Amino acid sequence: MDIECVERLSQFFSFFLSNFQFIFDFEKFQEILTLPDHDIKCIFFKHMVGKMCNLAGKSKIMASIVNEQYHSFFPKDDKPYWK
Repeated sequence: MDIECVERLSQFFSFFLSNFQFIFDFEKFQEILTLPDHDIKCIFFKHMVGKMCNLAGKSKIMASIVNEQYHSFFPKDDKPYWK
């Protein structure tokens, strides 16, 4: 998939999840834990998590993704960015 399509899909999916209080079975992304960082699925997940953190804050998203193995995909700072 093209990187621009991944960016758009991650933006859409993060907004979609924000309408449902970020409730989603993130264990469906279990495969990315074994893939290299440059894989397109890892890039998608990292962009999606970054955009969700911009919408709600890192602490809220970390509470909804309880598996700590996914926390390596989170951005380093906890600064929500609202326009």
